[in-house]
Amino acid sequence: MCNSANTSLYKTVLDCSSEKPDLSCYLAIVLWLGWLFLLPVYFISLPILWIYSKTTFFYLIGPTFPLIMISAIYPISPNYQPQWTKALGRWIMNSAKRYFSLTVKIEEIEALEKTGVCLFALEPHDVLPVSIFWGSDYLNLVPNHKNIGCMSGILFQIPIIKHIFTWVSASSADRKNCMKLLSSGRSVTINPGGVSEVAHLGNKNERTLFLKTRFGFTKLGTQTGLYNIYTYMGDQHIHFLSCVGEHIAVDEGDADIAFC
Repeated sequence: MCNSANTSLYKTVLDCSSEKPDLSCYLAIVLWLGWLFLLPVYFISLPILWIYSKTTFFYLIGPTFPLIMISAIYPISPNYQPQWTKALGRWIMNSAKRYFSLTVKIEEIEALEKTGVCLFALEPHDVLPVSIFWGSDYLNLVPNHKNIGCMSGILFQIPIIKHIFTWVSASSADRKNCMKLLSSGRSVTINPGGVSEVAHLGNKNERTLFLKTRFGFTKLGTQTGLYNIYTYMGDQHIHFLSCVGEHIAVDEGDADIAFC
């Protein structure tokens, strides 16, 4: 859970901790994240099928390869996405909040609404940093903010995955793209700790955050003159509990926080 010196500053804007995911939630999560596992299996299986069963190989590659090629060359700019992709993205995000039992608490939400464009720093980085979806436009938890989650740019080079992630309001975390998003009036959510934190997730008694050497995020805020808003995602092994604000003290049972 998240505590503050003055707990009255926090407002719970979303609480899905008691909701149970249904079949549609599982389908949405597979459509959103399943490609991260299905595509490697697909490409690994192709040479095996070519060797042992060419008939199965052609049955598999016939309908799927053209789809992958179209996705590879089709642009991911929001201006080129069909209208139905927005409805799909909204369905996936609203299913995700139930699947992950998302709870969001925001400190002084009235002040946050008045800040305009800002940078959200989300910690810690999980194996898959899907927790950045807490601020998705489709959930509309932070009024007056058009928010987009930024992830590793390599994800937006992979066919199908790059379009699915674009449809759920995500984008590349490279500096040039972040500057472009901020200048267009979009707030961005970034995991400044990066994948270095993933190696320490196995220790449930301690959360290790790599922040002391992460100057890029602070520099980005300084160059743009925007507010840096810190967000902690707790209890990721159980459900997603997001606390947004300045005075965040973290209490995950007996877990300690270490900064590197």
